[in-house]
Amino acid sequence: MALDFDGVDDISDHGDINALDGATLLATSFWFYLDVAPPTNAGLWSKGETFGVGFTSGIADDKLGAHGALAGGQRWYSGVDRPTGVWTHVAVTYNGGGAADADRLKLAVDGVELALTFGAAVPASLASNATTVKTGKNDTNNVFCDAKIAHLKVWAGGSAMTLAQLEQERFSYRPVRTANLILWCPYDDGVQANDYSGQRNHGTVTGALQSAGPPISYGAPD
Repeated sequence: MALDFDGVDDISDHGDINALDGATLLATSFWFYLDVAPPTNAGLWSKGETFGVGFTSGIADDKLGAHGALAGGQRWYSGVDRPTGVWTHVAVTYNGGGAADADRLKLAVDGVELALTFGAAVPASLASNATTVKTGKNDTNNVFCDAKIAHLKVWAGGSAMTLAQLEQERFSYRPVRTANLILWCPYDDGVQANDYSGQRNHGTVTGALQSAGPPISYGAPD
């Protein structure tokens, strides 16, 4: 199952997750399905200028990418155009201790790592702010996304995760890695947006509706 966001005002708000503030290690795995091509800077999920994944202005069009901040907005994007009408899995891993930008931030779509264009240097740590974590919206630019989103998993801290580890999460309903898991939202419980990570970062859903989801079939939460 999934949550279906209308691109106008639908969101799931998971509150101010402090574990993302100042993080030096972060990883995320989730599925999305674009109903229509998104507007510039439409967000899939984000915590303001701390971190987010969505569609950022590329050389000629909006590209799938990530954003974060140390001092002002910084955006890093792939060469992938807006894939509409198909379920797509995205995995992002951030390690502020990496030697170069390409070591610090990696992004894969459907299990394939993509080359990134770095709009600015990737910081050694992410910014801190009181913005809440939202799905269906880029909170910094106030841009919503007309999309379905499912099986959101976010880790912060601990040991760095690799794209190979995140690939194991791709078709796994339950998180393969539970250490440092701060958000696990299958979005399969109606419009409750419950967080099963144990951190109680449950979402408050505004407008979004339950919908059919991606090809996930392994297990179910307790």
